Amino acid sequence: MKKLFVFTSFILLTLSSVTKAEIRINGFANLVAGYSDTDTELFGYTDDIDFSNESLFALQLSGDITDKLSATGQILSRGSDDFNAKFEWAYLSYAASDNISISAGRIRLPLFLYSESLDVGYSYHWITPPNSVYAIAFNNMDGVKVTYNGYGAGWDYVLTAAYGVITNPSVPVGDGLFASLKGENTLLLSAEMVKDSFKARFNYGRADGTLELAAVDQILASFAPLAPELADLLAFNDDEGLFYGLSLSYDNFDWFISGEYTLNTNEDTFTPDDIAYYVTGGIRLGKFTPSLTYQKRDGEDDLKFLEELSALAQPIQQAIAPAVLGIQLNQMENWDAWTFGLRYDFSTRIALKGEYVSNGDDINDTNDANLFRLAVNYVF
Repeated sequence: MKKLFVFTSFILLTLSSVTKAEIRINGFANLVAGYSDTDTELFGYTDDIDFSNESLFALQLSGDITDKLSATGQILSRGSDDFNAKFEWAYLSYAASDNISISAGRIRLPLFLYSESLDVGYSYHWITPPNSVYAIAFNNMDGVKVTYNGYGAGWDYVLTAAYGVITNPSVPVGDGLFASLKGENTLLLSAEMVKDSFKARFNYGRADGTLELAAVDQILASFAPLAPELADLLAFNDDEGLFYGLSLSYDNFDWFISGEYTLNTNEDTFTPDDIAYYVTGGIRLGKFTPSLTYQKRDGEDDLKFLEELSALAQPIQQAIAPAVLGIQLNQMENWDAWTFGLRYDFSTRIALKGEYVSNGDDINDTNDANLFRLAVNYVF
């Protein structure tokens, strides 16, 4: 955090050195109200109407230092964080050539189709992108990103390589609990190709991850003296995680259809492999855009380390089996949802949206719930 503070301060000092005429200031906001029909939490909402969970306000400042070097900073305040203003982005960009650009600082990871505009609700037809794919513990990275733009065989393409460190000190893990996540040696490679109305995107990522969750750490420490190797296997400590992603979209301005598929794997930890995807489509009828989206998240995996558990002496097995299995079962999820949405473009900078989400939980049907949301998205 100290390094980020120093770099952010440097970005601000850099921007302050640019003349006022050269500084560009843009902003956006999402005002969202939501309500779930049960007291079961769905995407952060319960049966009390909530106006802050997904609302946010942001300012982005950018300026050209030279004809090749520029600075960008984005300050964002989220309602879920009591609207405390924080730097979401803070980086320098260098145009090495007409095709190559290099960015360094706190940057947005190019993980998904809408990663660059993830917080800008005005830029897409949903109120928020599908949670199955987009509700992950990290979107930003402190590091460097190299982008290459090219054209060949009738396709425009963008190749990206990013390397750095991911940190998130407050990852929600359910029941009001939070974990601390750090991903060192994070590497992400992506390729995006566009031809006419068609777009395809491919991603690969890896990181050495550490997840600190007090409840899990205490359980592991309780039986580590009896089974140190098994406790070490279950611990999420400097373990390799892999990410694979694919997205396809077609948009001819009258109608559109798109989908994304992701796979997260963490073989040597207590967390299961996670598959997520969605398919969405809509029609533009003047200022109105009705849409339908199906999304699914499948993190219900086979239990790990059963062979290691069965190799222990019977008394030890009986003593620690509930903990070994319980830690894993608590992390599993398997749910899907249908979203019926309507967007109305009030003006060229303001969009009004309404959504109905029907969610079904395949592990525990008492978690089934319906969500109603209204939003105003605008840019300035």
